[in-house]
Order: sequence, then C-alpha cells, then structure tokens
Amino acid sequence: MIHRALGARSAILIPLVPAIIILIALWPVFRPIEGTGDTFQFWYVGHLVVTGDSPYDQSNWRAAGPAYGHVAGTVAGRCGSDQNGASCLWVYPPMTAWLFAPFGALPPDVGIPLLDAVVLMTALAGIVATVWTFGPADIGARAWLLTAAVASHPFAVDIRDGQFVGVLLLGVVSLQRGLRATTWPVSVAAALLAMKPHVVLALATATTVSLARARRWRTIAITGAMLATLGGIAVLRYPDALPAILERGGGKIELAWATTWAFAAAAGAVWIAALIVALACGAAVATVMALPTGLRASGLAAASAAVSLVIAPYLHPYDMLLALPLLALAVTVAAPAVRLWVMLAGAVIFVLAPWVVVLVGQTSPVIFSAYALLPTALLVLSTAVARARATRIDRT
Repeated sequence: MIHRALGARSAILIPLVPAIIILIALWPVFRPIEGTGDTFQFWYVGHLVVTGDSPYDQSNWRAAGPAYGHVAGTVAGRCGSDQNGASCLWVYPPMTAWLFAPFGALPPDVGIPLLDAVVLMTALAGIVATVWTFGPADIGARAWLLTAAVASHPFAVDIRDGQFVGVLLLGVVSLQRGLRATTWPVSVAAALLAMKPHVVLALATATTVSLARARRWRTIAITGAMLATLGGIAVLRYPDALPAILERGGGKIELAWATTWAFAAAAGAVWIAALIVALACGAAVATVMALPTGLRASGLAAASAAVSLVIAPYLHPYDMLLALPLLALAVTVAAPAVRLWVMLAGAVIFVLAPWVVVLVGQTSPVIFSAYALLPTALLVLSTAVARARATRIDRT
C-alpha cells in the first residue's frame, strides 16, 4: 500500500521537475515588471467594479495614469493622449471584470503582486491539468509536454503580461470532461471560457453541435440559462457594456498581429486566409473522425480550440497556449515507435518556431505575423498522427 502511494506520488511529481527547472532558469525573461504588461489593467478594472464605476467609461481609464503613476505605465501610455484610442478600450465582457474584483479591492501594492502570483499559479495549473487530461500516462512524455509548455513563447508572454489564459485551459479541460455525458463540467467550462469569448468561437460552436447531436438538451438548457443569467445581470449592471463592445470592439482587431487575418494582410493576399481556415477546419474534422471513440471528446475539445485560434478576429501570442491540448493529444495518439518524432515536430512548431518568429521577424511583417500559423501546423500534425493510428488499427 505504501509503495503504491509513493509510486502514485512520484508519477505526479517527477514530470514537474524539468518544467520547474526551466521556469526558474527563464524567470528573468518571464517575470512581470511593474508598470508594464496588463496586470495593472486587470487590477484597475477590478478596482472600478469594487468602487462602482464602469470600465466602459473611457474617462476612468484616462484618469488611471495621473492617479497611480508609474505602476499604471501601460495604461497611461495607451490612454494618455487618446482615451478612445483602440489600445485604450476595455471590450471584455463584464464577467471578465468581475473576475478581478477581489484583487481590485486591495491596494495596488498588494493586489497587483498577488494577481501576478495567481496568474502564474493558474497558468501552471492549466498546463498540468491539460497534460494530465489530454496527454499520455507515460511519465517521460508528460515531463516533455510540461517542459515544452513552460519553455514556449505563449507561456512566457502570458506570465510577463499578466494574462489569464490558464483560466481558459482549465475551461477546456472541464469541457472535455463534460463532453463525456456530465452536465456540470460543461457549465463550469462555459463560465470560464466566457472570459474571452472571441478566442473560443469554434470551440463553443462544436460543443453545442456535439451536445445537440447527443440529445443532451438538459445540459444545453442549464448552461444556456446560466450564461443568459450572467449576461442579463451584466447588462443591468453595465448598460453601456454592449454598445461599447459592439461599437468599439472592431478597433481592437487592427492591434492583433498574430491572427490569420493579419498574416494574410501582411502577405497581401486575402485568399491565404481562406486557405488556412479551410485547411484548419478540414484537419480538425479529419483528426476527430480518425480517433477511436474513447478519444473523441478529447479530439473535439482540442481540435476545435485550435480552430478557434485560427478564426479568432483578435488574439495575441499568449492565447496560443490554447493549442497545448492538441499537442498533448497528438503525443498521446502517436505510436511508441514514432512518438519521439512527433515530440520533436511538436517542439519545433510549439516552442522553437514562435521564438524564432518573434526574435527574427521584427523587420518583416510577413514573418512576424506567421506566428498565426502555429495552430494550423499542429492541426496538420495531429491529423497525420491520428490517421496513421487509424490505419495501423485497420491493418491489425
């Protein structure tokens, strides 16, 4: 009994060791710096919620710089000259602002460092949960996936900028469990993913279709009622939210250089976007169809999350962490004989290529925005691996 307990604990702890070493080694690159990133923005929106002010009143954002000095450096830079400029606009749903109210209730010298710590813990929790849910049981493969995630550029900017993609990863994990005929994880996932609805469009659509095909009307009704209730409360509390999001949200799109649309624009050919979207959607369907029944829920969640990144109208590099479930699934599906090659390909696509694009592509808009190809490349890899598995099973 004792040996079994120690073995189970080792299976959990050992895969974490290489990732923790990488995190410590790269912490000077990852660590948040006061006055930069988005941490103050999120603390401040929580503060506006607590004080009863509206985050959709742009005058509140312009007042942040004079009120809080250097700690509000990013917001002051975005809003100081033009409070209605695209970079200054708050266009997240009200529920996202509520998420940060506990931090905004604290003084900035307490709430901001605490928020940075929670962002780090949430990102790590999201990565671990993703690898344990979508990845294989093999300790070595889990260690590699965790290390690849921590060494990736999306993780680095997520921590440095104080973003909350870890919450979305936990949402995808919860959704995967909910797709296995359990209601409450779907509702939990919907609440978490609603924090950034623009980066989960395909995931939401695929989930709804899947639930409808399975005639899980109760799950759809409960989740829909929950979202409608939250949305109704939000509109009543902030009647200026919906007009602000609809009227100003389009301006944000021009700031997002890591989207499929930005890559096509930089290449000067709109048809490239259509080609990438078609390729991604086709690869997602092929991946899910090639998987055995027991992995279909994982395939649907992971592949549609990746397609969401491909079609998202607005996203940044940290959002690409949502492609991690697909990478983990590809490693799971790969046969032992080719798993090493799949891991090497995944390292190139998910770790090496984004760093190279960011470091080398500063002088070329086309190379820089090629960051957007990450989820499509992983979809193609997952399709190849899943179809190879299906072919191998058919032959046996």
